[in-house]
Amino acid sequence: MIHYDNPNIDYEFCIQPIGGLGNRLLALSAALRFIDRGYFGRLRIWWNTNDEMGADINDILTINKPVSYGPPLENSANYPLVNLPGTFKVPIHNRVGVCHYTHFKSVEDDNEQDITEELKHALRHINFNKDLISISDTIDVTNRIGIHCRRSDFWANHHELAARHHVKLDRFMADYLEKTYPNDKFFIATDSPYTLLYFEERFGNRIIHYPKAYYPLWRTRNSHSVREAVVDMILLSRCSSIIADSNSTFSLTASWLGRKNKLLWELPKL
Repeated sequence: MIHYDNPNIDYEFCIQPIGGLGNRLLALSAALRFIDRGYFGRLRIWWNTNDEMGADINDILTINKPVSYGPPLENSANYPLVNLPGTFKVPIHNRVGVCHYTHFKSVEDDNEQDITEELKHALRHINFNKDLISISDTIDVTNRIGIHCRRSDFWANHHELAARHHVKLDRFMADYLEKTYPNDKFFIATDSPYTLLYFEERFGNRIIHYPKAYYPLWRTRNSHSVREAVVDMILLSRCSSIIADSNSTFSLTASWLGRKNKLLWELPKL
């Protein structure tokens, strides 16, 4: 185990994930990658709840690696995420590198490395809670195409334009599906009841969803909403492929969990 100041000290790596579910899972995967490589012996997770993440980590997942929880200790190499979700600095062999989503860049040589495959492998150390898996098992998405339609960002950032954007995005995706997959069946994961209603009207019994008790308008997710989002992610990962209409780490992480399914981006120009 490597302490970047003193190699004789068994240091743990402390990370503070930020953002929503997809960003936090991606950040945890990146941190676990360094544990897999032997740079650090333990991972310490400083998990804070906020409007985007109302669930404590123990409410949704466990990690099958040595981990502890809470703010950094004196023997922690503490490099929390900075500026953007999925981005953090990490000390390695007296150097500092920056891990940003699917790439790692060493400050020393400025070379950027694609670590996608390593992140996929590290993600396998993360296990969703058994009760959430049991809920997911009640919905059969075999041979269905997964559709991820994220809409709450519009309510958060452009509330006065939300309805107009909803209509444009929903129509774009539905038209694309009818043209490209005229005979297929779908599973839709969405954080908007309006989008769900639109797709049900367009596709009838060709589309199914996981019924939710809470929809997070304004990007405010309580613990129950986050747990429902985990069920959506699990179900997406079990679909034959995933189609998303936004650059979402939620869609990306779901495709990695599925290991074999493809992720297609269909991004409208609004």
